Amino acid sequence: MKNNSEQDIFEENLSKMLNAAMKKTNSDFEENLTKAVLTEVDKQRSTVRYRLFFKRMSLTAAAAAVIVIAAIRFANQGPAESFGQVRNIYGIVTVSNGNTSEKVIETAEISTGQWIETLSGSKAEIVLKDKSRLWPAPRTVLQISNGKGGQQVLLQRGFVTIEAAKQPPGKSLTIKTDGSKVRVLGTSLDVRLVTKTDGSKRTRVSVASGSVELESAGKKVTLSANTEGIADEGKTPVKRPSNLEVSEMARLFNKNKELAIQSNVKAGLPAIIDFKGGSSAAVWTMVPHDKLEETNVGQYLLKLKDPPVGAKVFTLEGAELPVSSQGRNLKINFSGLDVAPSQANQLVLYLPEIKGIFQSDEGNITGFDRPASSSPIVTLLQFRLPELTNIEQIHPEPIETARKLNKLLITVATDSSMLEVFE
Repeated sequence: MKNNSEQDIFEENLSKMLNAAMKKTNSDFEENLTKAVLTEVDKQRSTVRYRLFFKRMSLTAAAAAVIVIAAIRFANQGPAESFGQVRNIYGIVTVSNGNTSEKVIETAEISTGQWIETLSGSKAEIVLKDKSRLWPAPRTVLQISNGKGGQQVLLQRGFVTIEAAKQPPGKSLTIKTDGSKVRVLGTSLDVRLVTKTDGSKRTRVSVASGSVELESAGKKVTLSANTEGIADEGKTPVKRPSNLEVSEMARLFNKNKELAIQSNVKAGLPAIIDFKGGSSAAVWTMVPHDKLEETNVGQYLLKLKDPPVGAKVFTLEGAELPVSSQGRNLKINFSGLDVAPSQANQLVLYLPEIKGIFQSDEGNITGFDRPASSSPIVTLLQFRLPELTNIEQIHPEPIETARKLNKLLITVATDSSMLEVFE
């Protein structure tokens, strides 16, 4: 039996295919056509030249030739260029190309246009060539592709944490969701896509460091560290502090001003008093402008009654200001931040533990008492107590009561001035 070479087999198969495709057999034409195709293949001419050549054939023969061309093009392409890796942290992680899907056992190369999915109880890490890292949470589906302005992440479902490497000039990492777009130059952030009860989509972006741009409905907002952006599909995005307590302080601050206008009195500075046991409490309060002493350009000093161990200072927008302490003095650095001294009264001060806020008697009754102010004023105080606290008496009557995170939240509108934590 004769052993045919690969070239002989290729010529024989091509001859059979062309002969079957043509309605009328013409051996001379078939032989000439075969030789012409093989010559073109050997020269590795472009597919455009192939198509021009086959236009001279009958429609039936051309149909067969197109099959040959497609096979040649596919053979010459090779694998798609990899732009990163996906690592299975735990659970089931898949990478799919259209109709085919493969499980990621340990790591797998990923190329543009591929879909990456984490199933329930699964998590993955994606490392791009520029060292950007993405951590898709369980039940997340996303696709990464290369665009003219940089790499793009299409978040179809779920939640992803991102640490974006510093991007080259003119480039950015872009995260797209239904109705929203997040542009990142180099930062740490979380992006979550949720489906609301009415079926529309909401994009939530929380920024840990750096800044990002959130766009929705043709409008943009810039989000800095410790801020959160919310974009409902088809609506203008909004910005708020990502720190829950700072966000609540901003709400109380605005509500306090509304109540003061309604009552035609002065607006006090609200506070959150989080009971820690005994007489101690963690305190979130506003910083009065007249309590700040400028020491250098952009540097201010705040004098407190107790050493400010662990103290933090935020703007109402959520940006955290650098601080340092010496004795009972807290130094606040405004330099490099877009906060004018005239807006210094819109600062939030966090003190992790202040003693003497509550008073206890022999009957194991813990109380809080503040004297009324000498001038008409309204000040909102929110108490955070253990959820099973037995309230015997409270005056004035609460304007809000809620239960969150095993805490009982009681907000009252008092006629007292600010807490005595400042000198």
